[in-house]
Amino acid sequence: MKQARYDKLCISNPQRVARFELQQRMQELVNVHCISDRLRNYFENKSTDDLDIGGCQELHELKSWGLPDRVISRYETAGVKSLFTWQVECLLTALLPAPSESPRTETNLIYSAPTSGGKTLVAEILMLKRLAERKGTVFFVVPFVALAEEKLAYLQDMWQDMTIGVRAFHGEEGHALTGDVDVAVCTIERANILLTQLYDEGRAEQLSMVVVDEIHMLADCHRGFLLEVLLSKILHSAPGVQLVGMSATLPNIADLSHWLSAELYVTAYRPVRLEVRVCVDRALYAVSGPARQEPGTDLAPCLRRVLGAAAAPHRSVQEPGQACSPSLQQVRQLGPPQRADPDGLRQLCAETVRGGKSVLLFCDSKRRCEVCA
Repeated sequence: MKQARYDKLCISNPQRVARFELQQRMQELVNVHCISDRLRNYFENKSTDDLDIGGCQELHELKSWGLPDRVISRYETAGVKSLFTWQVECLLTALLPAPSESPRTETNLIYSAPTSGGKTLVAEILMLKRLAERKGTVFFVVPFVALAEEKLAYLQDMWQDMTIGVRAFHGEEGHALTGDVDVAVCTIERANILLTQLYDEGRAEQLSMVVVDEIHMLADCHRGFLLEVLLSKILHSAPGVQLVGMSATLPNIADLSHWLSAELYVTAYRPVRLEVRVCVDRALYAVSGPARQEPGTDLAPCLRRVLGAAAAPHRSVQEPGQACSPSLQQVRQLGPPQRADPDGLRQLCAETVRGGKSVLLFCDSKRRCEVCA
């Protein structure tokens, strides 16, 4: 009889069934805090000594984390077929019980990974888990309106098979935070307004989780204080709200995790190898040394040597006895300069596109963007 009612529900409301399946799978994960004996040992002892995460294939499968088949199918269509090892480790870190001495009832998490390393997927799984456990509302905080619209479209597309209400809040978009909003994708300013609204209306318990993308915006001289205010409110007046912050660049990440009483996870893993090239006077140089692993490495000393060598051709880029880390080695010389392409930008873009790749250009001003276009 129960099976007949379930089959009828599958036909009449597939979205409701998908969310029901999500809640059931997540509840199983919550009840045991793990999906295998090895994970149970991890949660009880907070140690990975006996847990070979890299060799445990079940942990890398999306279905192991409670995601419904319909959602898994959409991820696979988007090219996400399994989790990276660092994502598994990061998720396990977030699922650890809060320390007994902590005033908070939830485990906060701060994690850092290179761009395109898969940070958002970790946050998405944690959000789905949270919605299945406690329902309520999740704030997904982003720094810019364009990014909010992008995340809104993405989440609505990925989760369209479940009855999860996703709405954007920024500028004039979105006003009241109604009960049908499960995920509020909002800018920093609107997140503060929405949080104040919940407090004023006595609905503070409605907020269950806050995910902050680009949390390094805390250091922004114009808007950083607004994000700090938001996190401070949650930290000191909402112990039941789980905080998750992610970024690709966090110079003081240890201090930040300490302030937020959060678990910390950092990885330098890149799914695609990063190669750095520098073009000066139509000469293309390869970067070697620390800059290949650390994109933030200061290239100014080597660039000054390159420019000096260009001005005085008889001098070498790196003179004997000079320490230059990272170092630059000339790869090739671009074709002769053209009036429409004096610095070789058009040639480099054309070569990349012909190779079947895409190009993303960053310019120092709006006017420069228009000129390049």
